[in-house]
Amino acid sequence: MIDIGVEKNLEFPDLLRLIDERSTDFRAVVAAAPGLDAQVPTCPGWTLFDLVKHLGGGDRFWAAIVGAGSADAPPAEAVAARAALEVPQEREALLAWLDASTQLLLGALRAAGPEGGCWTWWPASQSPQTAGGTARHRVQETAVHTYDAQLAGRAPQPLPVELALDGVEEFLFTVCATPSAWPHKPTAFDFHAAEGRS
Repeated sequence: MIDIGVEKNLEFPDLLRLIDERSTDFRAVVAAAPGLDAQVPTCPGWTLFDLVKHLGGGDRFWAAIVGAGSADAPPAEAVAARAALEVPQEREALLAWLDASTQLLLGALRAAGPEGGCWTWWPASQSPQTAGGTARHRVQETAVHTYDAQLAGRAPQPLPVELALDGVEEFLFTVCATPSAWPHKPTAFDFHAAEGRS
């Protein structure tokens, strides 16, 4: 098990609050952008519109997965809906769709509760296959893409400290998890925050 010395993970209500806050900030960037065709430098080939579609579509996809409960695979209807995703082109309608996407996700997470089981793509990781594990991953996804959108608008803001610190462990436990053999020699890392918890 990887131990990076973080004293405690964010609690479920904190994760939901942060999803809502980061989503609100994301929508504010989209609302203020000169155009939805702005290039996102950290997502090569993507425009701000593409980023909105990705984040909102992801919220809807995970809302359906969490709502379906424990499963060995994502629900077929969630996969089909994501493949056929239609997104409004006009900015105000797009912002309303994005807000509705976030509310669907938050509603599904609240209904399931932190221990509610659901399919995830990380069964081999140390992260739980629960609504709580999904919330933790979605808050990181939302935070990173909010920062991406801010970069597209040339006004990046620092991540909230609690979110940035939790992101290190979530990345190591979830995103880097794989059943494949590690092809490199073992090594150790010692992470220290410049300020706050380490």
